[in-house]
Amino acid sequence: MFKKKISKVLVSLVTIVFFTVSSTVVSFGCTGIYFGKDVTDNGTTLVGRSEDSGWTRYKKNYTVRQGATHAAGEMYKGSGGFTIPYPAKTFRYTLVKDYTGEGEEEMAQVGTNEKGVAVTGTVSLSGGKPEIVGSRNSNVTPADAMVNDGLCEEDIPSVVLMQAESARHGAEVMIDIYETKGAGGRDMTMITDKDETWIVQSLSGHNAVAVKAPDDMVGLSPNITANVDLSNKKDVIMTKNLVKTPDQAGTLKRDAQGVILIADSYANEPQSVSNRLWQGYYYLKGETYANNTKPGYIDFFKTPRKEKNYSLYEALRLLAFRGEGTAKYGGTGTGNSAGIGNDNNLESHVFEVRHDMPAELSVVQWLSLSPVEFGVYIPGYNALVTETIAENSIGLDTMVYNEENPSANSYRTVFFELYFLCKGKGKVDDKNVGSLEARTKYGSGVQQFWEKYQKSLISQQKEIDKDMQKILAYDYDLALKKATELNKHLQSEALGYAKQMVNELKAWKDDGGVYMPTALKEGKLPTYTFDAIGGTGLPKDVSNAKVSKISNQAYTGKAKKPAFTVKYDGKTLAKDKDYTVTYSNNKKVGKATATIKGINGYTGTKTVKFNIVPKKTSVKKVKAGYKKATVSWKKVSGITKYQVRYKTANSKTWKIKNVSAKSTKVTIKKLKKGKKYNFQVRSYKTVKKEKYRSDWSKTKSVKVR
Repeated sequence: MFKKKISKVLVSLVTIVFFTVSSTVVSFGCTGIYFGKDVTDNGTTLVGRSEDSGWTRYKKNYTVRQGATHAAGEMYKGSGGFTIPYPAKTFRYTLVKDYTGEGEEEMAQVGTNEKGVAVTGTVSLSGGKPEIVGSRNSNVTPADAMVNDGLCEEDIPSVVLMQAESARHGAEVMIDIYETKGAGGRDMTMITDKDETWIVQSLSGHNAVAVKAPDDMVGLSPNITANVDLSNKKDVIMTKNLVKTPDQAGTLKRDAQGVILIADSYANEPQSVSNRLWQGYYYLKGETYANNTKPGYIDFFKTPRKEKNYSLYEALRLLAFRGEGTAKYGGTGTGNSAGIGNDNNLESHVFEVRHDMPAELSVVQWLSLSPVEFGVYIPGYNALVTETIAENSIGLDTMVYNEENPSANSYRTVFFELYFLCKGKGKVDDKNVGSLEARTKYGSGVQQFWEKYQKSLISQQKEIDKDMQKILAYDYDLALKKATELNKHLQSEALGYAKQMVNELKAWKDDGGVYMPTALKEGKLPTYTFDAIGGTGLPKDVSNAKVSKISNQAYTGKAKKPAFTVKYDGKTLAKDKDYTVTYSNNKKVGKATATIKGINGYTGTKTVKFNIVPKKTSVKKVKAGYKKATVSWKKVSGITKYQVRYKTANSKTWKIKNVSAKSTKVTIKKLKKGKKYNFQVRSYKTVKKEKYRSDWSKTKSVKVR
C-alpha cells in the first residue's frame, strides 16, 4: 500500500518517484498472503494483507457503506480524482478506510459486501519499466504511462465491492476499467468469495492481468510484481494489449512455451532479496528455502511445505512476523522497519473463506486495526455486518492519545497507544525504545494475553457457526442483527482489555521484571457466545428438546397415546401449553410415531418413535415328564410365532425354542433328570422385516422326573 494521495499538489511528484524505484527500496509497502484450500489444515482458503505507511498514526475508520439505488448518470467520485457512473443499485459493504480529507469517497483498504465478496487492496507493486510507464529521468516516450485520474488503490475496494456479484465478476470489472479508463497506479488486488480467489495486477496505464488462484499453492507478495501462470486461458482475464505494449516498448519476455512473463516484461528487476520476502519464505517454507532465494523476478504462487497443514493462526501471525528466531534480516527486533510486521504497520486482516458455508457466512473477516504485533484480530461475518461500534467513528480518531479524556479515544487510537507502550516507555538497560529487550519487558505479557485470546476466538468460531447457519436459514434480517451484535460485542470487549492494559502500563513501575497484564493473570478470555448478546433470537425449537424414552405399548386394538416428558434447556415443558402431540400408525403392531410441535413461544417439530407389540400371553400349565416337560399357554391372535424359553433354576442362561403361531403348547425334551426348570412364553410379529416382541409371561416352574 502506498499513500499516493498525500495532497493534490504533491501527487504528480510522488507518482513519478514511486514508480521509478526498485522494490528493494520501497519506503511504504504492504505484504499480501494467500493459502489455497488444499494446503490448510481445515480446507479453508486464507487471503490477507498487512497495510503499511510512513504515517503510523494515520486516521482510519472501520465502517459500513449501505446499499443504495442510483439515478442514471450519478457518479462515483473517488479521493484520487477517479470517477465512474454508479450501477443502478450498489451493494452494502464493510470497509476499512483511510481518512485523507479529500474526495467524496475516502480511501477504502479492505471490505466484504453483502454477496460474500471480499477485497483487499492493495499491495503496491515495484517500479514499472521506464520504456512502458515513463520516468522523470528518461527522454523516452512511454508506451503506456500511468493515467493520473485512473483507477488506483484509493478506490479499488469500493468500486469492486459496490457491484461485484462474485470474485470473478470483480476481477472482470477491474480489467475492464483498466483497459478503458486506465490505471493510476501499479497495484495488486486480491478478490475472494466462497468459490474462488482472483489476483489482479495493474501493470501500466491500460494493461492489467487477473489470475484465478490455485487451490494447492501458497502466495506471498511484499510489493514485488510477480509472474503468474497465464497458460490456462480459462483462469486468466487480461487486457487486450497485454502482449502488444511491451512488444512495442522492446521489453517483452516469454517463457519456453511462448507465454508472456509479465514481471519480466513490465517491471524493474529487483537487485536483492528484500527482508520481507526472505522472512515470508522462511515462515512458509523454512530457512533453507529462504536462503536459496535469488534476486530477480518471483512467482507469486509457490508450492507449500510438504505437510500442507497451514492454520488460520499461522496466517494471522505471519503478518506480525519480524524475523523472530532468526539472526538474519532484523531478527533481533530492533527497529526492523523492513520486516513484515514492521513499525509502519497500520492494520492487518485475513479473510477466512469456508467453502461449505452459505455465501453470507462463507467469509469471516479477521481484522486488526493496529500493528498486530501487540494486537488481536477480531472476527466478523462482514457480509452481514450493518454497523460498527461508535469508537470506530472518524471524530474519535484523533491520531494522538487523549490523556485528559481517555474515553474520547477511538478503538484504533487505544490499540496504537498500547502498541507504542509495548515497544518501551524509555531507555531499558541502555537499550533504545523498540529494541527486543524493551519489547520483552513491556510487551511480552501483552503478547501472551492476546495469543490466548486469539486462539480462543478461533476455537469459539466453530460453535458460533452452527447457530449462525440456523439463524440465517430462519430469518435474514435476524442474521444481519446478530452478526452485527457479535462483531460489535467482540470489538467492545477487546477494547476494554486494551484500555486496561494501557492504564496498567502507564502506571507500571519498572522493578526490573516484566509487565504482566492483570487480564492475563486472571485468565480472561473472549465471550464469543450468543449468550453475551442476548441469545440467538431464534424461537425455542423443540427439535432440540430432550424426550423421555417411551416403553413398548401392548396391542389392544385401540389407538395408543403414551405419555412422555419433554425438556428444553433443563425445563420440563407442559403439554398443550408449550407443545402439542399428534400420533400416527399407533394402533396396529409395529412402529408408531408421536410428533411434538412447539406452540406459544416454542417452534419447530420433533418426532419420536415407539413400538406397539403383541399382547402378552400367560403360561397355563407346565407338565413334567421323564427328562421332558410340556408347556401350554393362552392363544394370542395375529402373530408370527411364539417363543418358549427355559433354564434350570440356578442357571443364568436361557434356551429359546420357536413355536408355530398355530400351536399353544410344546414339549421340551432332553432335560436333565431331577432338575427344576423355569419356563416363560412370549409372541412376536414380523412387520416390514422387523420383529416386534411381546413381554415375557410370568415364570412357571416344574421339577423334571
